[in-house]
Amino acid sequence: MANKLMTIATFPDAVKAQIMRGRLEAEGIPAFIADEHTLTNQPYLYMAYGGVRLQVMETDQERALAIIQTREPFTDLATSPDLQADQCPNCHSRQVEEVKTPNQSILTFLRNLFTSGTTGIKVRRFNCRNCGYNWIMEL
Repeated sequence: MANKLMTIATFPDAVKAQIMRGRLEAEGIPAFIADEHTLTNQPYLYMAYGGVRLQVMETDQERALAIIQTREPFTDLATSPDLQADQCPNCHSRQVEEVKTPNQSILTFLRNLFTSGTTGIKVRRFNCRNCGYNWIMEL
């Protein structure tokens, strides 16, 4: 029975399941995702399948559950306490600048205009002068 796969978590979409699978594999636990392709291509079957299933071997089940329950798998960069708009997420340098190109400014302005009334989230683009990394933050 050691080769039996056990479902340890279900997710509403494949992206979150893949993130958690990567986290488990980083800890040395082989993990598998069931129903990923079916629910990605036919999302209306979500209720019938119960979501995308994350599975591990029966022998790794307890350790995998402990990893899932003790760590926060998804972090919002905008609310992360250790990351600020004036700090590069790649090299942690404070030599950052806000990027404002004509196309990005118009698109960002339109997105902010249409979504700020409902969500209050503003999108800003940044560039690190130290390492050249570009990123987008929702503030």
